[in-house]
Amino acid sequence: MSADRYSDLLKVRCRPELVETVDRAAAAQFVRPSEYIRRAVIDHLRADGMLSNRTEAVRACVRPPRPGGHRDLYR
Repeated sequence: MSADRYSDLLKVRCRPELVETVDRAAAAQFVRPSEYIRRAVIDHLRADGMLSNRTEAVRACVRPPRPGGHRDLYR
């Protein structure tokens, strides 16, 4: 899936430790850090009642993890 699918950019400032933790968590899920963060934000928005499970925007943003492990992570 190409990066141009997501046209907007959301920037946040955080400590280096958080970046390292997100990188490890993403690798454990076999996704890129950006995908891991997208999913975490969507999950939190659902928990806050801001999105329903059937929201079209959510389905458009979340894609299934890639098979094949780490070698597929940064293609």
